[in-house]
Amino acid sequence: MPTREEHPFLRAIPIDIEGLYEKVDEPLPHSSKKWWWCWGGVVGLLFLVQAVTGLLLAFYYRAEPATAHQSIQYITENARYGWLIRSIHQWGATFMVIALFLHMLRVFVTGSYRDGRWTTWVAGVFLLGTTLGLAFTGYSLVYDQTSYWAVTVTGNILAQVP
Repeated sequence: MPTREEHPFLRAIPIDIEGLYEKVDEPLPHSSKKWWWCWGGVVGLLFLVQAVTGLLLAFYYRAEPATAHQSIQYITENARYGWLIRSIHQWGATFMVIALFLHMLRVFVTGSYRDGRWTTWVAGVFLLGTTLGLAFTGYSLVYDQTSYWAVTVTGNILAQVP
């Protein structure tokens, strides 16, 4: 570990590097070393990916029924790296829903919603509904046959709920 005086870059930063190294080097509790505790962070990371790629896609997307499909074709075929950004956004949405359900399953199985944490559970259920609603609306933006029938079937299912 270089000291502050040895490294010119560290001298320029007004941060206590030694104190930071002390905090980073603290041992983790045994319960935090299990892999299934990572799903909340994975969902947060995928949310950031969705926000960035969604913002980039919004530059070219047209939200009118007459031009929505053409704008998706333009993004996929003509925009620079549009196919990559659209694919990352599409697969990121799929992985986000999967990671969200795995996170919810872990919270439910380990009982993390009990003993004063029920408000966090309620907020998580609200975020689950928001995420699924946004995933549904994003799926219907393409305006092709697949999205039409997905919206029709889902709308008919929701119409039957009392």
